[in-house]
Amino acid sequence: QNYHINTIEIKVPFGESVDPPKVIELLEKHPSITGIFATHNETSSGALTNIQELGERIYKYSIGKGGGRPVDKPLFIVDTVSGLIVEKFETDKWHVDVAITASQKALALPPGLGFMSISTKAIKKALDIESRPFYFNIIEHIENWKRNQTPFTPAVGIIFQLEKRLEKIRTMGLAKVQEHYQSLTIYLRNGLQKLGLNVFAKNPANAVTGIMLENFDASLLVKQLAMKYHIVIAPSGGELEHKFVRIGNFGDIHKGDIDAVILGMSAILKSSTKTDNT
Repeated sequence: QNYHINTIEIKVPFGESVDPPKVIELLEKHPSITGIFATHNETSSGALTNIQELGERIYKYSIGKGGGRPVDKPLFIVDTVSGLIVEKFETDKWHVDVAITASQKALALPPGLGFMSISTKAIKKALDIESRPFYFNIIEHIENWKRNQTPFTPAVGIIFQLEKRLEKIRTMGLAKVQEHYQSLTIYLRNGLQKLGLNVFAKNPANAVTGIMLENFDASLLVKQLAMKYHIVIAPSGGELEHKFVRIGNFGDIHKGDIDAVILGMSAILKSSTKTDNT
């Protein structure tokens, strides 16, 4: 919308995930659509999108429109900033043209690096576009990549940290890393359940747990955890400020960290006066 591109938004209730068949219905209704954007892991609610099914359906639609071969449109572009590594994600098998992630989630690094996996089809599309932005011009990145450089100075210190992090992931094995995050997520949710709190999303994502608080001010819980126990969980904004919180267990998190969160929350919920969002 910022670039004045015509967009169609598929809205779903908070905590739910988009239904892949509805995307295909829109494609059939609007055959001029050239790109589909999806979020793998919706961190605002903790909901997981079925990227595999969505990618397969878009690919089959493309086959049908292309007379037995994939056509140049539509591109399938996925934000997997908080999904990659903690969730299964197979770019080629799921027919994802562009996958976008960053350093600050499961890569367990400071913010400052962004990554894109780009298909040949997406590169061809970029070459055909004359009004590419200056700051992020993927063609410039590809040309500089050939000489092992970037168009602008990157966060070099984080790149060295990334090298070490990837060594650890490779040594452990990606499947084991995902199992580790899954076991921590289950451990966290079991602890929350004992406090009478349940995961909110209908199809919950791994490593992000959204909780709707019925009888306690969510913003107060966030503040007291930080002030009393030096524990930071994610607040919400707008209408959900006093109702909804999110807990992430990305990065170098262990069961001891989760125990501290549960104990802190338990103490606050038991000792503090219940509030009606005042």
